Amino acid sequence: MITRIVILAAGKGKRMNIEMPKVLAPLREKSLIGHLLASVEKTHIDPRPIIVIGNGGDIVRKNLGENYEYMAQHEQRGTGHAVSVAREAFRGSEAVIVLYGDQPFITPETILRLAATHEKKLPALTLMTTTVPDFESWRHPLYD
Repeated sequence: MITRIVILAAGKGKRMNIEMPKVLAPLREKSLIGHLLASVEKTHIDPRPIIVIGNGGDIVRKNLGENYEYMAQHEQRGTGHAVSVAREAFRGSEAVIVLYGDQPFITPETILRLAATHEKKLPALTLMTTTVPDFESWRHPLYD
């Protein structure tokens, strides 16, 4: 099955009170998106994932390099709009995995399970959700 991976990376980080695109915010020794990209690369699903960039996209591109296919979202009008910006790049694919560039804890195994579930059942849409045992303290791993 031909599967493309689209990573949404156009967020500004206003709520985080940072001056850089939020996907470049540091976490341990990498940026948020750096952790996600390491997981994506280990899956071998898409050799050249699509990264949707917005304002500050040149900084993201310079930081990440040219191993990715970049699509520019000039107006930020939500997730659906961001995915539609990348539509031309994944045309002809049988499946598309959409990931958020500011979610660094998604493992290669999780991405592979999502892809396998979709491929097995072939629904119109497969969603990945999570449950946190305590919504107040779920951020503690970020501070270790």
